Amino acid sequence: MYVLTESITKGQKTGIAISAGLVSGVFIHTLLATTGVSLVLKRSELAYQLLSYIGATYLFYLAYLSAKEPQKEWLSPNNGHETTFFFWDLYKKGLLMNVLNPKVSLFFIAFLPQFVNPSFGNPTIQMLILGVIFMIQAFAIFSIVALTSATIMTQVRTPKFWKTTKWLKVLILTTLGFGLLLTS
Repeated sequence: MYVLTESITKGQKTGIAISAGLVSGVFIHTLLATTGVSLVLKRSELAYQLLSYIGATYLFYLAYLSAKEPQKEWLSPNNGHETTFFFWDLYKKGLLMNVLNPKVSLFFIAFLPQFVNPSFGNPTIQMLILGVIFMIQAFAIFSIVALTSATIMTQVRTPKFWKTTKWLKVLILTTLGFGLLLTS
């Protein structure tokens, strides 16, 4: 949902940069699951809660920044497309959103081992390959969302739409933050 709202409001390059960050976070979670480090989150309630609180705080911060976005940015002459593009800032935003979510680590602990077959060779290599496959498909899906969302932008140039989209983004980020807090 975050890629969708950012792509609609700021353009497809923004959505793709955030997608690249999110997908890079998948690789980190794959490494953590492969090396067994993420089992610490599964076994340590304190570590899981701490990461949940940090992740929720970051999501609330992003919601705050979204709420503070000025109206004029949304109705710029270039119809909401970014005027200045900072790939690495957007990439880091997506990366942090993913890495600071302990549910993703737990997902990979539960998900990857189910598809590993010791008779096919080294389980660590198999898990890394599965993680890379997951990254590729996730990036493809996120990119499609970013590219198609940006085309919607040209058809919705009303201030009401942009205001609604802005507050929808705030709501999504806040809901995700509370979701992290409540499940920890």
